Amino acid sequence: MITLGFKRLKPWLCVMLAIIGLFSLPYFAELDLKFSSYFYHEACQCFPVTDLVWVRRFDWLIAWAGRVALPVILIFIFIFWLKSKGIAGTSVRLVRIVDCRRAIRALGFMAVLGLLTPLILIHEVLKPEIGRARPRDIVQFSGSHAFTPAWVQSTACTRNCSFTSGHVAFGAWVMSASYLGRRRRWLWLCFGGALTLAIGWSRMAQGAHFFTDVIGSCLLVWLTAHLISMMALFRSR
Repeated sequence: MITLGFKRLKPWLCVMLAIIGLFSLPYFAELDLKFSSYFYHEACQCFPVTDLVWVRRFDWLIAWAGRVALPVILIFIFIFWLKSKGIAGTSVRLVRIVDCRRAIRALGFMAVLGLLTPLILIHEVLKPEIGRARPRDIVQFSGSHAFTPAWVQSTACTRNCSFTSGHVAFGAWVMSASYLGRRRRWLWLCFGGALTLAIGWSRMAQGAHFFTDVIGSCLLVWLTAHLISMMALFRSR
């Protein structure tokens, strides 16, 4: 009885932890400046990692993957839908139809999550509304704009701003595939977690994002993934 009650309460506890974490981000302003200073070089008054070719190529690869991921998922959803219709008209076992519908539900979860958080919430709402300047653009690192903590609105930037990181949100989105089932849960957690860490390091090392930009993207994706997974359409996975 207690175990059943905890299982029902656990998703809501995760949602509350994500919300608390998001509202706590402004209190880590000192860490933002401290972590960014580790990558800043006084001699050149720049972030030297930016000049590394492989880092720029890695950034391009993540940006490209983020653009094509949603269209590819939608194509696969359509393919599995056609496949399920074809199977339904034959004498093939019902289990194959169930497998197709399960794949559609899993891909639908990833599509909805990718559309809501990285694309709409982060790129279309938070970045232009918060207007936070990137580390390389603030006065502490030879820029011309004032530093502002997370969630504090600024006029320093109007588009493609610092808060939060779209690149990191892509890594967290990949990691969210762990919600789709137990069989490959740890595989997606390990791969997605490693990818998210690599992206976060890359963006911070280039002076493109603060520490709270990275953590904020992870928490936003985590929060949205939990809420979507609680919907009746995606609850059975």
